[in-house]
Amino acid sequence: MKQLLIAFFLFLTLMVSAQKKEMLTVNFESNKYKLTPDAVAKLQGFINRLANPPVASIQLNGYCDSKGSNAYNDALSLKRVNAVRVYLEKNTSIGATLLTANAFGENDLLNEDRTEVERLQNRRVELIALIKEQSSPELAMETKNLTNILEDTSVKKGAVISIPNLEFENNSDMVLSRSMPTLQELFDIMVRNPALKIAIEGHICCVMQVANVPLEKSASFEISVLRAKKVYTFLVQKGIKQDRMSFAAFGSSRPIYPIPEKNEAEITANRRVEIRIIDK
Repeated sequence: MKQLLIAFFLFLTLMVSAQKKEMLTVNFESNKYKLTPDAVAKLQGFINRLANPPVASIQLNGYCDSKGSNAYNDALSLKRVNAVRVYLEKNTSIGATLLTANAFGENDLLNEDRTEVERLQNRRVELIALIKEQSSPELAMETKNLTNILEDTSVKKGAVISIPNLEFENNSDMVLSRSMPTLQELFDIMVRNPALKIAIEGHICCVMQVANVPLEKSASFEISVLRAKKVYTFLVQKGIKQDRMSFAAFGSSRPIYPIPEKNEAEITANRRVEIRIIDK
């Protein structure tokens, strides 16, 4: 009996280790459940990240701030969850049977819910995707390889891909020496694929976007535009035509994970440069 129990727990451990989580939070305007353009952009990026590894399930959890009655907020959080669910069903091949929707109203507030910034953080739907890990280390490496992603014929126009292993000096556009092979790889891809046109988009971590402050005047904007421009300039100087590329910056306005981040992994994910495929 003891041996059977040990075998059972080993089986459970293997099952858990064979899956990993991808998480995303999208936020909503006060008393609204329709997806904002920013929420759509974040969802699309989330979908693109799930394009290659198989998805075991996605859990959707909806929440509200503390304004309004409990009954009203319960209903509103359900509408928010359904808005995300419908978007996923229309824009992915993920079947409805893999989606689980939960509405929690104003339960589980993230903060004291006193300021507009705090209330915005509470008006959210959290997506938790369980991903089946690739069993082969070689396959796992391929999914992180920029060449395999950008040259994959299933990756279409409009897809957004985070450039893996591209790191900068803190608060600087200086590319770390260990990341130069990544830039060279991007250049090689552009040479091999002359029809490929891209937009280079910079994002940073850690700094909360302040409501009613124009993006271009935010503290986070300058560094994100400099980093996107650094990639653009590198490619231009290597001979890639300017009409195949553009660059833009979003500061901390489109984080993958809510700010403030909970750990170094979330900080790294938010501090990124992405490639948006314009044509290929």
